[in-house]
Amino acid sequence: MRPLPRLLLTAGLVLAFSLPSAARAASAEPRVTALQEPLKVLVYWASWCANCPEVLAHIETLRREFAGRKVSFHAVRLDDEALPLSRKHTTLAPAPAATLQRLDHPVRAVPWVLVADSQDRVIAEPSREVAPREVHELVRMELRLNGV
Repeated sequence: MRPLPRLLLTAGLVLAFSLPSAARAASAEPRVTALQEPLKVLVYWASWCANCPEVLAHIETLRREFAGRKVSFHAVRLDDEALPLSRKHTTLAPAPAATLQRLDHPVRAVPWVLVADSQDRVIAEPSREVAPREVHELVRMELRLNGV
């Protein structure tokens, strides 16, 4: 195959695979521009988790950054709450029991971070997209996209 046709074929395949994504994005519901109801950021963690202290520290930084805005940050401890905590663990408020009952969302790993709307519907799962050390950046982006 000559170089030019190969280039055109490659460009066509790339375009063909990217069009459905663009079509889905165009048909998706638009983002909220003026947030009316508060969002919730929930961090599922355990005392034995090696990556949890780092993620919790980043989320606590976000809590300070977004203080006074329509977002709350909560920790959901998955191991025995009777176990003693060291200072490397979280000072985030525990998630309300009613929120956890309404969410009923599977946790696939720890740490696992969810962003939920005021009706406790999951609107983002940053933990699914990136490594634990980067999850706070996706949370920040999601909050800004939702007008927080």
